[in-house]
Amino acid sequence: GLWLSLVFIAFTAGLYARREQRARGDVHYLRIETSELQKQLDGDREKLEKAAESRQTLEAELAEILNLAEDASRAKTEFLATMSHEIRTPLNGILPILEMLQETEMDREQQRLVRTAQGSSRHLLRIINDILDFAKVESGKLELEAIEIDVRELVGSVSELMRGSARNQGLKLS
Repeated sequence: GLWLSLVFIAFTAGLYARREQRARGDVHYLRIETSELQKQLDGDREKLEKAAESRQTLEAELAEILNLAEDASRAKTEFLATMSHEIRTPLNGILPILEMLQETEMDREQQRLVRTAQGSSRHLLRIINDILDFAKVESGKLELEAIEIDVRELVGSVSELMRGSARNQGLKLS
């Protein structure tokens, strides 16, 4: 019985020794694997930090571009308003002179030419006012107004304006 007990203890001790070796191998493998995972985690953290820095740089560049675009839009609006005022000023001097000229004695052709010049000047003044309105829209300062228009008068003035060009090209405008 003693020999049998000793054999059993020796066999059990051998099993435990093998299990201990296997466990030590597993611990060693796990340490290596943990080390590799830690290296991979550190690399991923570096990539994440670089990506965050890149994102911040791109956001700063985008903010700068947006500011430049807003500045350009403001400059365009100011340019439109300034140029419209500058063009409108001499035009406001031309219209009264044409009205005074219309009150002088002229033949029919001269009267037609003065009416055409007045119509063209008024049309140009409306275009300039529209440009000013556009600048007001962009700056948020536009106030709408309701006005009546006489369609017959509008069509008549456009016809009068274009009649000379049509005649020069051999066309009859009516």
